[in-house]
Amino acid sequence: MKKRSIITVILFFIMLFLIFIVFLALKTNPEQKRFKLFNFNPGELVSFSLSKKRVNATISDEVISDSLYIEKIGIEWYITYPHKRIVNKEKINFFLNTFLHIQRFGKILTTNPYNYDYYKVSEKTGSRVVLYDQNNEVLDDVFFGFADLTPYGSARRNYEDVVYEISQNVSSDVSPNLKLWRENSLIYFDKTKTDSIKVSFSASRYSLINDNNQWFYKDEEHYFPLNNAHKAFTNVMMQLDNMKTYNFLDNLWDEYKGYFSKSILDLKIYKKDHTYDHIVFVRYTDELCLIQVNDKKNELYLGNYGMINRFTKSPESYLDVMRFTY
Repeated sequence: MKKRSIITVILFFIMLFLIFIVFLALKTNPEQKRFKLFNFNPGELVSFSLSKKRVNATISDEVISDSLYIEKIGIEWYITYPHKRIVNKEKINFFLNTFLHIQRFGKILTTNPYNYDYYKVSEKTGSRVVLYDQNNEVLDDVFFGFADLTPYGSARRNYEDVVYEISQNVSSDVSPNLKLWRENSLIYFDKTKTDSIKVSFSASRYSLINDNNQWFYKDEEHYFPLNNAHKAFTNVMMQLDNMKTYNFLDNLWDEYKGYFSKSILDLKIYKKDHTYDHIVFVRYTDELCLIQVNDKKNELYLGNYGMINRFTKSPESYLDVMRFTY
């Protein structure tokens, strides 16, 4: 074997040895070992609270504590404070399937209370999560935060000094933001479980009818079949699938009811189970419309006019077929 080949083989084995040493060091380093942060069975959880303090934007020396209380009622999760609302499914799935299984490293960031603010885990700076069982006993009580310039998060149990490094920064995920935690879908739409959709606006009234999974457009003068190649029909289905907003107006019906004297769009979605959803859109500002769903007066919504424009189409628009170029 040539000398150069021998040197290459030796260097290769030296490199493998170094990689093995580094791997072994990381594996045996107690600071890199991972442990479950929560030591209870997730099935025991039936409610939890989220809270975080902030400075009042108008009174600089006043501290406000924002909070949410969320509990399981039957098979559904609800926000029960400050308003009773259904919880956003994506948020609760993250909480149950990811957050409750978060891991901490063996590394201790600090035990000094003077450093709590730096790691955002003090009572003033941390996002606090308190978890309860069916007897309202506390399963755990933890402040979550983060340190700048690190991809990881930090966690400290209430009334304990130890601040742990955790596998991800979840402080914003457990922030008590009502707009993010409440369900933001105005309706649950399933095309296959829908019988018909009745659309009414100033220029026209028409229906979209599902007859054994074949859809039809119908008004006083027209009746014709539709499919996914019809652009207007596809846009309506997409809009109903994504009828969402993050702008909520709670318990303000008396203030806004005057706007609903004249609608700019009225939708009724009839389902195969003999129920229906009723959505009314009215003008609010040049940029936003007001929305009421199923005659609820305790919660109204704001949306953009793009939600409306997809429905206010002529029969000719529904006949227009998408053209594909290759």
